[in-house]
Amino acid sequence: MQAELESRNFWCVLGINIFDALSPEDMRELSRYTKGRKYKRGEAIYLPGDPNTTVYFLMKGRVKLVYLDERGRKFTTAICRPGQPFGELVFSERREPYRFIAQALEDSELCLIPKDELVRFAQERPQLALRLTKWVGDQFRELQIKLEDLLFKDVPTRLARLLERLAHEEGQKTPQGIEIALKLTHQELAELIGSTRETTTLLLNQLRRAGVIGRRRGRLVINDLQRLQTITTRS
Repeated sequence: MQAELESRNFWCVLGINIFDALSPEDMRELSRYTKGRKYKRGEAIYLPGDPNTTVYFLMKGRVKLVYLDERGRKFTTAICRPGQPFGELVFSERREPYRFIAQALEDSELCLIPKDELVRFAQERPQLALRLTKWVGDQFRELQIKLEDLLFKDVPTRLARLLERLAHEEGQKTPQGIEIALKLTHQELAELIGSTRETTTLLLNQLRRAGVIGRRRGRLVINDLQRLQTITTRS
């Protein structure tokens, strides 16, 4: 049983992009501190106020990170894809709790590593420390871009930019157009652009009537990416 567990944890580490430069020996050592866990769609992984003691690495599925303001409004700051880490401020020594909600957007499999163990492990391996530091910086820059969109772009433009990004990141070409593999409700789309479900539904219907988007098997399809890009570049 112990050998089976160690093998499963090793394959968990092996599937994470940020660790792909480690030697097999380093991977086996790191796998001693890892454990896997599965989450169903909609299940919370952590909530604001929970102790910030773990770094999560997504193996399968999708996870969204959500900011909840004091009025109860939600804004999705990121959607994590397989191979990506998530969690807050890996190298911070301050014991601040999580500020965001992490929630499974699809049925997901995660690899969990205690924060203290990962920091200690990375401090002994400068190349890994550099990668983790870059990840923290990338998270901050992505959040800055989203905040700039909220401040300076109107809702139709934010929706068009989101759909264009999803087409590139999650899109699959079909005879009907670019099908977005990730299933998102109107409420989830609204939380990604800082809008209401009603406004988002209205804008999606306008794009559908204009022939820019459609739906297939419950998924969004971008029928006319060029027209969508026109919306994002004119403002």
